[in-house]
Amino acid sequence: LNADFLIGGSYKYLRGGPGACFLYISPDAFESGLAPLDTGWFAKRDPFLYDRPDPPQLAAGGDAFLESTPPVLTYYQARSGQRFILEIGISRLRDYNLDRLKRLKTYLANAGVDSCGGDPQHGAFLTLRHPSAASVTQRLSNVHIHTDARGPWLRLCPDCLTREEDLIQAAKAVALMIKSTPL
Repeated sequence: LNADFLIGGSYKYLRGGPGACFLYISPDAFESGLAPLDTGWFAKRDPFLYDRPDPPQLAAGGDAFLESTPPVLTYYQARSGQRFILEIGISRLRDYNLDRLKRLKTYLANAGVDSCGGDPQHGAFLTLRHPSAASVTQRLSNVHIHTDARGPWLRLCPDCLTREEDLIQAAKAVALMIKSTPL
């Protein structure tokens, strides 16, 4: 990738859960004297000395970028998720996701809801605009349909385990909530 920095995680399809993430720093960027602005107690030179000197006394090397106690179980979950994905295959999973998105987009359109995305040039989400997207997300959660809101955008992302009937139910619920949530 020829990147100076790379941040990633194994959330969503990789099934790692919160906290299963990583940071890569290229040797050139690392050797430039780069230091973190915010650290956890593992990043200290002596992590078991429970004080916070100012300025921080950072551990040597990449340990200076560590945070606090890692969520160990998350990494076991991530390992199982990665094995699952490798068995399925990334291309097959992407094709399946695109099919789910296309179907969901069609069901939404049939219910009178316009959405963006769902094609190979976009990520794994459909988005639709609503001034009260956070309220729509909360109302959908109350009927066990989990979405995400970012500002005025409602994000929908079918999982690889999402069934056809789930897509139909979700489209109906989204249409109802979009039309009945006050602006």
